[in-house]
Amino acid sequence: MTAFDYWKDLSYLKNGSAVQREVHALLEDLKLMATLADWDPVLAGTVPLGLQVQGSDLDILCEVHDIGTFRGAVERCYGGTADYRCSSREVNGKPRVVARFTAGKWPVEIFGQPVPVSRQNGYIHMVVEARILDILGEGFRERVRLLKADGIKTEPAFAQLLALEGDPYEALLQLERLDEPALDALCRKSWSKRQCIEMKTEMKIHDNDDKSVGGDGIRGNDDPQGGARGCSGPGRADGAA
Repeated sequence: MTAFDYWKDLSYLKNGSAVQREVHALLEDLKLMATLADWDPVLAGTVPLGLQVQGSDLDILCEVHDIGTFRGAVERCYGGTADYRCSSREVNGKPRVVARFTAGKWPVEIFGQPVPVSRQNGYIHMVVEARILDILGEGFRERVRLLKADGIKTEPAFAQLLALEGDPYEALLQLERLDEPALDALCRKSWSKRQCIEMKTEMKIHDNDDKSVGGDGIRGNDDPQGGARGCSGPGRADGAA
């Protein structure tokens, strides 16, 4: 099974977390994937990755070449749902269409453009982020969730935690070309470096707090200058599988 086959088959939702099972049931009730079958639909975004927070939506990516036919089909099936709206425009010379509505407690966004779903940015971001989460584990996943809960979007959250330079959306797209050993090395090194910086910052804060009340300060276990144990190299990332 290819990566695309895996994400296209919603079995992973049915066998996933409580939220993923809820979303699977909703999509089945809506017959959303069956309705969009002609346009190769894939659920992307936060729910497949277990990164959803309050306000997250369900993002469906489609390959659409005839926008009029697509809009008509979506409106016939979902035009009567809460908050339904649909718009289309051109971006970088390519047409795109977005239909939005609310189903239950979930905002739904159906996105279409004349590009195979497997080459759409939203899909590539999801696949790269899944690979990163597999490498760095639940500790990293929770940090992404915390940033998202503070209002930071998914791709900027990943870029911030991994110190990726430049535009975060483009930076994550560039990671697609890395094989597993190269991506593993980059992620572990970047995440370990960030953890060490945060550890040293926290120790410095505690040291200053202790001095302010007349204490001797807090030093690292093996560094008389206050360094943090284990922060001299990349090592293994906390929470890594």
